[in-house]
Amino acid sequence: MNERHPVAQNPNYVPALGRPELTGFYDHAIALLTRERRWRTALLELVVPSPGETILDVGCGTGSFAIMMKRQCPAARVIGVDPDPVVLEIARAKAIKAGIAIGWTEAMGDELARTGIGPVDKAVSSLVFHQCPLPMKRAILAAMHGTLRPGGALLIADYGEQRSRTMRFLFRQIQRLDGFENTQPNADGVLPKLFAAAGFERVVERQSIPTPTGSISIYASAPNGGNYGICLHVNMLTCGQLAAQGLFDQPKVENMGRDKHASHEYQNWYRHPFLAWPRR
Repeated sequence: MNERHPVAQNPNYVPALGRPELTGFYDHAIALLTRERRWRTALLELVVPSPGETILDVGCGTGSFAIMMKRQCPAARVIGVDPDPVVLEIARAKAIKAGIAIGWTEAMGDELARTGIGPVDKAVSSLVFHQCPLPMKRAILAAMHGTLRPGGALLIADYGEQRSRTMRFLFRQIQRLDGFENTQPNADGVLPKLFAAAGFERVVERQSIPTPTGSISIYASAPNGGNYGICLHVNMLTCGQLAAQGLFDQPKVENMGRDKHASHEYQNWYRHPFLAWPRR
């Protein structure tokens, strides 16, 4: 399925990396500057694509996460929606190269009802809301809520509350690209409030992952009183120890666990935020 619902010059639309001329560098920038493997893997573990499910990726961009979900479960139906025809062409080419069938729809995130998509079992979005004006953030969440079947799950990875001085400083790079007015509400921690206002009754921040461009939060919620009970274990020594070192923000995590491999991994982390990468 490849559908077009062309978007006219919409003042609420912000292109990938903030400028159309940078779109071709998007995948490289995300990989380099956001610890992409870490947060995408965390999000995928929470989504848990299952056979027969329909999963909607809103603001799918170049299709990286949609392709990850389909690879994880070929029997799931994955639909990617994005308003930018250029990034969708990149996404289609990547899916074809991977031998994966994904439905792509060109539309704004607040126009899901017009596309006829739904109902879906899970709706996901990554690195979208920080780019949007506050009214558009609300509109997209309302549209996602409307397209989910009862008990369906919402899963988000995006720049959330920037809790430390270091993360706020690093996040200014994103703010310069995507605009301070759009990004500051995210940095102030507005997303959980917006989830609740859109009708998602249970909102949980599962992880807060520090990156060279600010901390990226993983959120999960369910509409209509649904109970989406999967909780991630954070592969940390302890949140308090790492926060005390000034390397990580203190995340809000339900049922935080301690992974048996955590000590081995984290003893090799660099202390400087720009070099916070595990040695492999």
